[in-house]
Amino acid sequence: MPAWRTSDNPAHTVFRYDVLGWHAEGNPESPSGQGSFVRHVGLADGEAEMSPADVHVVHMRPPLRGGDTPGRADVVGRAELTGDEQNKVRVFVGKYLAEQEALAKTLDGYCVLPHSVETRNGDVVVITRFSCAGFVFEAYRAARITLLDLPSMPNVSLDTLRTAYPDIPLDRGRFRDHFGLDGDGPWPVMLPGYLLHALNRDGGSIKSIPYRPRAGEEHFPCTPES
Repeated sequence: MPAWRTSDNPAHTVFRYDVLGWHAEGNPESPSGQGSFVRHVGLADGEAEMSPADVHVVHMRPPLRGGDTPGRADVVGRAELTGDEQNKVRVFVGKYLAEQEALAKTLDGYCVLPHSVETRNGDVVVITRFSCAGFVFEAYRAARITLLDLPSMPNVSLDTLRTAYPDIPLDRGRFRDHFGLDGDGPWPVMLPGYLLHALNRDGGSIKSIPYRPRAGEEHFPCTPES
């Protein structure tokens, strides 16, 4: 099943490790007038089948956390994971939940660019930092599903990132540097909406062909900007 808006298909249930997305407050529209900006993504967690209005989520908020009930998801993407693929995602999720729980009081586990980065002490990985999209992307990659073609990330402006990360004071240069945003941009940031477009394809393509996101696909659904 392709990705869908829950308002269009309220009767559809959500399965464990489906990708869930939430629109930005105020639902800012794309210039084409179609679709809303996807600000946040996470993985459905809990029972085998859930209502989109009462779903449990594991996500990078930050910090990385499981068992949250953030309210009805606005969009859902599904890859029809096999039992083996679900198990690989489960192992990945458990590993990083335990890692960040142990270190959350001393290290910031969040990043923007790249989508995932290891913090090391010599040869030892102390913690792996993620963006919300990066955590979902890497969870699926642990199941050998590469949703996005990493070299193809579109460059996005500071204005776009302000919508994506409203809780980060991106107008301050030192905060941009901390989250990997060198200079004044634009930057090739993995945005949450790209994952929904990657999942809005047939099952064979989702699992075999990394998606090349295009400008405008931070919105879902939308017509990509030319």
